[in-house]
Amino acid sequence: TTSGILSSSLTFNKKATKLFLKPFGILSPASVYLYKGELIKTETIIDKLGLPVFVKPNQSGSSFGVTKADNEATLEKAISHAFEEGDEIIIEEFIEGSEITCGLLKAGSKEIIFPLCEIISKNEFFDYEAKYTPSKAEEIVPARISADKTRECQSLASYIYSAVDCRGIVRIDFILSGDKFYFLEVNTIPGMSAESIIPKMARKYGISLRDEERIPEVVYGMFSDSKYPCNLPSSPGVPWIVISAQSNFSFPVGVLQEKSFLFTGICPVFSSSIIQFVPLIMIL
Repeated sequence: TTSGILSSSLTFNKKATKLFLKPFGILSPASVYLYKGELIKTETIIDKLGLPVFVKPNQSGSSFGVTKADNEATLEKAISHAFEEGDEIIIEEFIEGSEITCGLLKAGSKEIIFPLCEIISKNEFFDYEAKYTPSKAEEIVPARISADKTRECQSLASYIYSAVDCRGIVRIDFILSGDKFYFLEVNTIPGMSAESIIPKMARKYGISLRDEERIPEVVYGMFSDSKYPCNLPSSPGVPWIVISAQSNFSFPVGVLQEKSFLFTGICPVFSSSIIQFVPLIMIL
């Protein structure tokens, strides 16, 4: 992905993202925020949010430290567990509904919004095990919701993408409860393995993230504004080397696949019999 430092920092902080989006009218589950060391009254939390609740570290990914608590005893344990991952946690009310995620990319003046994905976890929720064990979750693309609701979710995701100034391929998660979408989080570094959600969405859209015929369309648009100057030849067959603004070194795709960098541009290089450099789209 290519979201900048400010956007990535904002969206990695669940509390900050929810508070930032609230004035825009974006619905999200009711929450309580706690800091390590403060006096915690679980009965007050239950009075406000009810049960069950989700307890999460405020800044974490892949559902690390996340627990669903069904009673006061499990809530106390969940709070302790979440504090093992950080000094601030967020406790959210449970919203009954379908988990829907939207993947999208804005490249210059173009916007690509992939078909929605409906996530059905075989665990109690879409936890770390369910996310990374194929047999533990069903990911249905396109999501089994109406065309009107699909357009509404895609429009909402596009609005959030722009509001928090995302760049590159991003995944935005929601719960559809009744006729309302509740925002969960923005993932600016979505998984890119063959079985990850974004590649599944892209294939259903009709492209592969390794599809050379579509590389110019995405890459040229991505670097079309003044922040990202580039001078690319038209041939998608030319290998590329990626220049990172955060380093004097040029990294091959194997290093960058799971990293997020602010790119300043890319330039063509000759092929190597040992290391083959690839187009930027490979690491979005």
